[in-house]
Amino acid sequence: MKNVNTVAIYLGDTCNFDCVYCDRSYIKNDIGGQNFTNHHLKLIKNFFTQVYKDPDCKIDRIALHGGEPFLYVKRMDQILESLKDDFLDKHGLYVSITTNASLIEKEQWFIEKWRRYLRFTFSYDFIYQKQNRTEFDIYKTIELCNYYNIPIHWQFVQPITDRKAFSLELVADILDKVSRCKTRSINLIPLRHHRGGEKFKTFVEELDIHQFADAFMRFINMLYNYNIFVYIDGNYGVTDKNYFGDHYKLILSPDGYIYPEYDFCEYKTTEFQIGRWTDGLSPNYIPTFIKNEYTKFKQKCNTCSSKDTCGLKYLYSMFDKEPA
Repeated sequence: MKNVNTVAIYLGDTCNFDCVYCDRSYIKNDIGGQNFTNHHLKLIKNFFTQVYKDPDCKIDRIALHGGEPFLYVKRMDQILESLKDDFLDKHGLYVSITTNASLIEKEQWFIEKWRRYLRFTFSYDFIYQKQNRTEFDIYKTIELCNYYNIPIHWQFVQPITDRKAFSLELVADILDKVSRCKTRSINLIPLRHHRGGEKFKTFVEELDIHQFADAFMRFINMLYNYNIFVYIDGNYGVTDKNYFGDHYKLILSPDGYIYPEYDFCEYKTTEFQIGRWTDGLSPNYIPTFIKNEYTKFKQKCNTCSSKDTCGLKYLYSMFDKEPA
């Protein structure tokens, strides 16, 4: 627990968007969906009670994640109610919600009630929004969050093989949205693959990697020049693909297990479990942790110099695909 600062609660796989690079229907139909229920509510407080007995516990954030979390807004309210006095207030925790932002205006009551704890990450595709996912009036949502003084951090899945992916048009659209917010930060997630199942496909092989690196760095520098702070690939301060070492995040899944990454949680891959947070029965269950060191990578990944910082090595193995 010494390096863990985030406990993420996976609410479920249901989403109101059908993004082109995602595979919600495959997960639901072929893997089997999962949802955080009333039963889990009785057990989640015990998890935090147990982990805070560890003197090395440095958790400062609870993350709520889906699917689309605002489809689970009543469940989020129940979770925060159960944790408010003993954990949110006592330990000064804040609540981070990663959302597509389309339902926030509809659920204003939740924002007003929990505003002092909330920070949002808006998953938004800027000039690609209409092409990749559902379009909506993002400006009203920004205004609402500003009114309640809630910080917005942006997340953008960047289609690295598209000619506009590093364009001035894209920079201008990012600047237009980000400059309206209390904070000026964005997490760029280079779209290296379509998610798993029958849609799994990597795009790295299509790139001249040196040209990509040059264009990507120029793009980042442009954003910096406009005082936008840039994170890359969901990592805040480090390139952390050592999921089974000293990872900073624990994901509590409705199946009772703890995972270090959302892909592993959603695909219910047992070899990627790093512990159990509940047995589903005992109200005083003591969480168990496994020092898992997954090593079943493809041969090319085992000998690759980027092995430690590349997340594709897990996906090639999960979906039995040979890396180029």
